[in-house]
Amino acid sequence: MRLWLGIKEADMTGYVSTRYYRAPEVMLTWKRYSEKVDIWSAGCIFAEMILARPLFPGKDHIDQFFVITQLLGSPPGEMVANVTSQNTLSFIRSLPKQTRKPLTNIIPTANANATILLERMLQIDPEKRCSAEEAL
Repeated sequence: MRLWLGIKEADMTGYVSTRYYRAPEVMLTWKRYSEKVDIWSAGCIFAEMILARPLFPGKDHIDQFFVITQLLGSPPGEMVANVTSQNTLSFIRSLPKQTRKPLTNIIPTANANATILLERMLQIDPEKRCSAEEAL
């Protein structure tokens, strides 16, 4: 799709979207990311509409990633394998291991269908995140 739009890999940037809605793979300094970053952002906005506050209110990009992992768990090894920056790898390895917490604990006012959709949209691993078609 990026080729169709005329976007080359070299044109992609790590500074994408507002911090509260920025996908983990972008924060992990991936230079290759997909439309799944938009699914992540939409999930963050959807959760914010239900909560009336941001789901991941990090103070800076480092705290942002920490806040995400506190709720969604540590990134899986195959995701970390895509990280090319040694500084980012050191940071990830310095974090305590986290396990995913049920969104029903964090967003108790969401109905079952909303929770199911949010669980699919807010996967820390973009390969496990739903597509736009699946979300609809």
